[in-house]
Amino acid sequence: MSKDEPVETITHLTLYAGWPNVMSAIAQLKDIVEAQAPGSDRPTPARNGNVEILKKQPTTKAPGDWFTGDVWFDVVYAGQEPSRARLNLVRFSPCARTDWHSHALGQTLHIVSGIALIGGRDGTVIEAHPGDTVHTPPGEEHWHGATPDAFMEHLALWEGRGDGSPETTWLEKVDDAEYTQPRSSTR
Repeated sequence: MSKDEPVETITHLTLYAGWPNVMSAIAQLKDIVEAQAPGSDRPTPARNGNVEILKKQPTTKAPGDWFTGDVWFDVVYAGQEPSRARLNLVRFSPCARTDWHSHALGQTLHIVSGIALIGGRDGTVIEAHPGDTVHTPPGEEHWHGATPDAFMEHLALWEGRGDGSPETTWLEKVDDAEYTQPRSSTR
């Protein structure tokens, strides 16, 4: 659609819906257009006074240069100023895992379903179960993923730095020997 077509359509509806409803629709259209403008990563908002509901964004396939296997994520929250918080729901297929990485300000994972494997540079691999929350301190190199036989979902919470520098430092792939290390359980 051209930029003018939605406005013309809403204006035409004035006869049927009434001026107050059309003005409300135009305000909503303005929010949608701004959210979809090139370079905007903001979800389309819905407002009730100062309370804002961020609409669900499409599920994204995770990039192969940071993950092994099939991984998908949903951006739940992308930190609106002044917040720097980031929250993603991440789904790992069996055997899928992140590459080695670290977070400038740390990361917290909350396991939603399946069993999460979390590996550290000391060779330790721990299992975390639904309801468990795992915190990785700033700069700690680690990886996380699903077991070989089941899907796993976790919520990943971390903070941006606010100065434009990288939030996450991505490193090398986790090889099969590191992934299959004996593991200990949080249970």
